[in-house]
Amino acid sequence: MHDVIRDMALLMVSGSDGNKRKWIVKAGIGMSDLPRQEEWQEAERASFMNNRITSLPDYGASTFPKLSMLIIHHNKGLKTIPPSLFASMPRLVYLDLSDCRITKLPKEICSLTELQYLNLSDNHITGLPAEFGCLGKLEYLFLMNTDLQIVPNGAISNLSMLKWLDIKENPLALEWWWDELKCFKGRHQLSVAISINATIDNIERLNMLPPNVSIWHLTLAGENISKLPNNYDLGTTQWGCRVSDKLESLYIVNLGLDRLVLAAGEGRESSFGCLKLLYFTELKLLEDISLNRVRLHNLRKIYIFDCPMLKDVSWVLQLPCLNSLSIVNCGKMEELISDVGNSNSISSSSIQHLFLGNIPNLNRIANRSLHFPYLEFIDVIDCPKLKKLPFGIEILKNKLKRIDGEDDWWNNLDWDDETIKDSLTPYFR
Repeated sequence: MHDVIRDMALLMVSGSDGNKRKWIVKAGIGMSDLPRQEEWQEAERASFMNNRITSLPDYGASTFPKLSMLIIHHNKGLKTIPPSLFASMPRLVYLDLSDCRITKLPKEICSLTELQYLNLSDNHITGLPAEFGCLGKLEYLFLMNTDLQIVPNGAISNLSMLKWLDIKENPLALEWWWDELKCFKGRHQLSVAISINATIDNIERLNMLPPNVSIWHLTLAGENISKLPNNYDLGTTQWGCRVSDKLESLYIVNLGLDRLVLAAGEGRESSFGCLKLLYFTELKLLEDISLNRVRLHNLRKIYIFDCPMLKDVSWVLQLPCLNSLSIVNCGKMEELISDVGNSNSISSSSIQHLFLGNIPNLNRIANRSLHFPYLEFIDVIDCPKLKKLPFGIEILKNKLKRIDGEDDWWNNLDWDDETIKDSLTPYFR
């Protein structure tokens, strides 16, 4: 768990002793209106998530003087927030308005002087009020998947206590993110999750961010795929160590690349040392992924979706801690591991979950048996040409729990010894 996320979780549960705190929870019960005021006027924490609330009442000032947490997540009919709401909850610390249909954030939100956590993700908000930067105690700000275009100067850069900013899946952030982050004035290290258009200029901007801003999650999206060369090295001069050394999650989406290299920067022994998750999707021209002097010793999960020209993923043998590999919709792939070399173990024996889906030409995983001492789950869906699994009866001595797939596929597998099939059949479903 990322340290900042852990701190956020502690914020949510701190002081939650049932003998001292009054909670009201009415989640997922289909309610269309908030409870009567007297029912929760003395509450300290309230959750009305997953309901059908379409409007919020106008409350008087300090109507809820003790309320520190309010969750109204996933009320799809809620479009407006009355300005009086915030004045009625002067001690609010935690506010979750995510996954509604809110279009405008009232400037009165800036009266929440105690607010530390604010989640506005998955709404249709187009702008932040000019006074937003006055939220002097705000530490966690989530603006994922919004329509945010208007961000006044200082609205984010002046948030002096901010530790976490999530603006990923927000394509309209392309203009304002740089102006706000380059002059961030916070007292703490700011961890940022962001989606950007994959241009050389944007990637170089990432490396010019101030030292108190770190990119934790990065989505490189291919709105202008012509701006990158067909063969591109991630981790070279354009990136520098400022980005690659802090990155924990990297999504590469819809780029017109035929070759992708994860590389160490010039004069450096390695890069991407903190990377835990790699996600490749909609890379229609990509034929090859390779590593160049990088030691991805923390990489845990790889997802590869909709890469129809990709030939294999032999490079995963270089990942010592990989525990989950998912490959889906890779039509040209015939062999998962085409170059085993002298190794007889995949990912230094760490892989736990292997998911293969809709790979119509896949005929084998590797050209010889591989050792999977920690493999627990195997999923094979729509891989009709895959006739043999790369292990034998020894897999039962390890941690295998389940094999998922179609009955026809399982019944038509080739086995060196039918007793192996008999022994593995109880694990198949």
